This record gives sequence, C-alpha cells and structure tokens, in this order.
Amino acid sequence: MTAPPNVLWVVWDTVRAQNMSVYGYERPTTPHLEEWAQGARVFENAVSAASITTTSHASMFTGLLPFEHAVGNGHSRLAPSFQTVAEVLSGAGYRTYLFSANPYLGPETALDRGFQVSERPTSPPFERDFARHREQKVRDYLRAGRAAEDFRFLAASGSLAQDGLLAWLERSAGDAPFFAVLNYMEAHLPLAPERRFRERFMTPEQVKRSLESPLHGLPVWTFTTGVAELSEDEIEIARRVYDAAIAELDELFRDLLVELEQRDLLDDTLVILTSDHGELLGEHHMWNHQYALYEELLHVPLILHGPGHVTPGRDPRPVMNLDLFRTVLELAGSEVPGPGARGVSLLAPVASRVRLSEYTHPAGLFLELVKRKHPEFDEALFDRSLRALRSGGLKYIWASDGRHELYDLGRDPGEGDDLAAARRAQAERLGEELHRLTEAGAAAKGTAEAAQFDAQTRVMLEALGYAADGEER
Repeated sequence: MTAPPNVLWVVWDTVRAQNMSVYGYERPTTPHLEEWAQGARVFENAVSAASITTTSHASMFTGLLPFEHAVGNGHSRLAPSFQTVAEVLSGAGYRTYLFSANPYLGPETALDRGFQVSERPTSPPFERDFARHREQKVRDYLRAGRAAEDFRFLAASGSLAQDGLLAWLERSAGDAPFFAVLNYMEAHLPLAPERRFRERFMTPEQVKRSLESPLHGLPVWTFTTGVAELSEDEIEIARRVYDAAIAELDELFRDLLVELEQRDLLDDTLVILTSDHGELLGEHHMWNHQYALYEELLHVPLILHGPGHVTPGRDPRPVMNLDLFRTVLELAGSEVPGPGARGVSLLAPVASRVRLSEYTHPAGLFLELVKRKHPEFDEALFDRSLRALRSGGLKYIWASDGRHELYDLGRDPGEGDDLAAARRAQAERLGEELHRLTEAGAAAKGTAEAAQFDAQTRVMLEALGYAADGEER
C-alpha cells in the first residue's frame, strides 16, 4: 500500500486568476509560479463556492456548499456537526498545522478545528517580528505623507508563514505525514507591496501616487455603492498595486518551496495553490469582494503539484475549490465523512457539472459607513443575498430582492450583457434548477452561531474594515 503523502495547502487570499500570468495575464505577475506549474496540474476553469473568506474556507474545509454549512457574514462559527479535512486527517495520524494571516481562520469561527497547531502573525512566537515587518511595510507610505494610523494593521505577513511552518515541521518531526495550510493576505486591502514590486508595473510617478493616495477604506465603498467616482488614473494605479501584491506572493511562494526543498521536505508532498475568492477592481463599478458574484470574484487559481499523485498539464474541465476536500482525503486514503459532502475528485474531474456559488448575507457595516457619510444613500439596493448557478455556458445569478441576472459566459465572459429579460424562459429554468439543488441539500443544512472575538482580534478586524467601534459585523 502506498504511504499517504504530505499535503501543503497554500491559500492566496483575495487573488483572482485573471491577474496571474500563469493564467495568461499580460503582465508577468507570477513568473516563478509559471515555471513551477510546468510540472503541475493547472485547472483553468476553477470557481470558488463563495466570494468571502469565511464562507469559502468553510466550503473548502468541509466539501459543503455555503447554504449547507451556513457560515457567512456575521462572523458565524462552523457547526460541530461538520467534520473538517484537518479533523479527518488528524484522526488518521497526520500532523496538522495552520498559519493564517486572516484573523477569521481561528477558534472564533471554528475554522481551525482539527489543526493541532494554529498560529497567526500576532501569536507569541511572531509578535516582535510582525511589529518590525509592519513598520517596514508602511515605511514608504509614511515617507509619502500618509499617517501611521492608516496602516495600524497590515495582515500581509508571508515571511512569517514560512518561518512558522519550518519551525513547526522541525518541532514535530517524525514518521507521520504532515498536513499544513498557509493563508497569505498580501493581496487583501489595505495593500502594501514593497516598492520593488510596484516598480515592475508602474512608472515612478505612478509609484509616487500609489503611496500618497492608497485606495482602501471609505473610498472603496462609496465607489462600489455608486455614491462617488474614481478617475481612470486612480483605478489603473490601484490595479497595478494589486498586480504588485501578486508578484510579491509569487516570490514568497518561490522562497517557501526553496526552503522546503533544501530541507528535503518536499519529498512525496502534494502542494496545492488556490485562493478563497477573487477581487473586483472597478469592474461592474465595484471594488473589493462584497455584494456580488461576478467572475472576477469567483474564478480562482487552482494548481496541484505532486509527482506520482497528480498528472501535469492544463485542465479545462469545470472544478471548484471545495473539490479539494474530497481530493485530499482520497490521496490520504481517508473516507469522506457523512453523506453531505459535495465536490468531485480533482484526480478525475467530470466533463460537465452544475456549480453553485453563494454570497449568503450582505455585510451591513460597509453600507452603514456609506450611509453615515451620505444620508441620501439607499442601502436597500445592496442589502441582499446572492446565488450563482452555472449550467453549461450559462450563469444565472439569483438575488433575494428579485433582481436576477443571466449571462452567456461563452459569448460574454465579462458579464456585461444581462439576458434575464431577453431569455426569460432560460432564466426561469435555471432558477428552478437552483431551487431543486438547494432543496435537495436541505437535509444537510446546519446552523451557525455568531463568533466571539477577543479584543486583539477585534482590533485586527477593525483595521481590515470588518468591524467598527469594537463590534463585529
């Protein structure tokens, strides 16, 4: 019997596939990844189960669709009735480790269940290094006249993820295989890529302006809600900063693999690179990853590298990031728990399938922030939940307020031509298909409690824009 492999699962939080040169993007944002991916399986048609962190990670870790595990905005906890991939592998004898720069992956949301060691950049081993890291990351902003308060917390901490993983592997050395998940936040607002990465894609004047006027906070939400505008120059500079952040991730990933290879820790290891969701960068007059389910948010990277386990090549078949749950357990020789797990094995994807993505609950905080500044703003236009169903080449977006949308992705990949009215019969058919799918899964549906965060984590969430006045939203 073949021994189960090690598994290294890397999540580039908030990275969309269309801005990665390994997926054909015109700017060379991922040169190291392109070289590595020549020996990997690159899934070209991978979508996320959700457009926000908690929901997507819950789906990846359980193999369930969002309406089944019920984790969404509101910072809810994963119900104990659902087993995570880490719980299954830990029970099967794996050493398990989580390093997450995203404060949502922790005991408060129960998304760290099954990880024998779970660390953050603010964990005791990293506190001093993280403080120095933050100071270095914001130095250019301060020189450009920005206030330190604007960057009181930066989640980007990729080098600490590498340090944490290597230290844990040394401490836990043994015959048991390891399962490690690393979450990187370099591409999540507020962005602070090093100047040398900006200079790859920006003129000196653009670099200067990107440091003097970084795009995050209220300007993001007033633009998204249509209350205020951004100039074409502002949008272009912000997009290039995002590209610089991906280039920084690319180098961090290269460095991580080099360190592991030098320690002979990549032998018989399945390496996974994916994202929880993408980002809107001005498309559809929106920024960030709330209030929508467009392709910029859902088309994510999904790359598997594992000699002897995964056949290299480009794969156009329809897959989802939640398929990783079933795939990892299959390679580990572990049974998929319970009757409700969705997904297919990425070792043998199917040629066609129906795929569902969800935005389960609107994030009310951002709407409140806009309302305070602009009392005339009608937040009801954004106060809705969404579901996106793909069937064939069509994508149907169901909205709780009845403003449904229909797109032909083959003809209109940018989703600029809403066909819901012109093809009413097709839209209704897909709406019925979506209803059948969610009703059929109702038996597995769980409930989730509101998560409770400590004071330190609340500060982190507030700085990331996810809480206000110490209250989680």
